[in-house]
Amino acid sequence: MTFLARFIGALATFGPADHVVRLTADCPLADPEAIDAVIDKVTRAGADYGSNTPPQRTFPKGLDVEAMTAAALREAAARAATAEEREHVTWALHRRQDLYRQVFVSQAAAEGDVRWTVDYPDDYAFIRAVYDGLYPSRPRFQLRRCAPLRSRAARSGPPRRRAARLAGSQAQQSSVSFAVFASPSRRTGWRRAWT
Repeated sequence: MTFLARFIGALATFGPADHVVRLTADCPLADPEAIDAVIDKVTRAGADYGSNTPPQRTFPKGLDVEAMTAAALREAAARAATAEEREHVTWALHRRQDLYRQVFVSQAAAEGDVRWTVDYPDDYAFIRAVYDGLYPSRPRFQLRRCAPLRSRAARSGPPRRRAARLAGSQAQQSSVSFAVFASPSRRTGWRRAWT
């Protein structure tokens, strides 16, 4: 079963829903403020798709948020004709500007080259340091609380070797994505569906 099919299955099982928010398991520093900003922009603009990863990325890699209408996700799934469209959940949504109205969220700081995702052992070490430093005293920390640790992430530079990928291809096969189904009028009633 493709990742897109899993999302459609979760939507069918846990819907009805107006919108779907996508985060990925290799990005454990999801920021509630960034999530809310993307949801707000999509719903206020009446867009089909939105994210905080526009062509000129400003958020660190690993704080990725995507929000889309359930209708647009279903339509993209029905139109999916290529392996990329079926395997990558939002491939068609963000590549087909002619079909789907898109909006993007940026931040003032240009941190697009900073890695806050977990692909390599040094990524994991950084994420662990963030959680060890912030979680015990403030479990619901946000991006701005990580500011003292940003320079460490920026200094870590690009990943060393592809061969050093955490857990190799098994992690790829068992990685978990999740969808948060949101009604724009009742954010406090979000329901989560794991795929």
